[in-house]
Amino acid sequence: MITGSGRKIGEVLWRRADRGRYPAEGYASASHRSSARRRLTTASPTAPIRLVREPNTCSAPVGADIAMRGRAVQPGGQFDMQQLLAQAQQMQQAVLAAQAEIAAAEVEGQAGNGLVKVTIKATGEVVSLTIDPKVVDPEDVESLQDLVIGAINDAMANAQQVAADRLGPLAGGGLGGSLPGLPDF
Repeated sequence: MITGSGRKIGEVLWRRADRGRYPAEGYASASHRSSARRRLTTASPTAPIRLVREPNTCSAPVGADIAMRGRAVQPGGQFDMQQLLAQAQQMQQAVLAAQAEIAAAEVEGQAGNGLVKVTIKATGEVVSLTIDPKVVDPEDVESLQDLVIGAINDAMANAQQVAADRLGPLAGGGLGGSLPGLPDF
């Protein structure tokens, strides 16, 4: 976006300190761009180049305050720290509420078409284990062990899904690592 002064809003304008000229991107008209490009490309290759930041003299375009409404930015372009802190506190409260909800949630996992069922809390604590008597065979303990492990793994996957569903909107779609008070799934 170009203002009336021909400078781009939001960009830092740099000039060659040794020559006092702006690079091509800082100008609005084609003639200025081409002449600046010629001056920069015909400069001595051994000449030292120092970049100096120009002071920002651009003002926001008319109507910019409408686009900023609802954001933590004051009309002058500065951040409203009070609003940023309030938003951070609201986000922290929402995360804490979601964590408490997750910690209280119980999920079930099963294996062997429901012959072995496990109920766990979303924190990983096993609450109950139900084994259908048809599965119990003293000579085939390994199958029962596999079913129990499968049911626990299914329950843990369900707990992870509950956590992702509850915290997803707060964490940008992912958990982004471990959360305090909750195990890594």
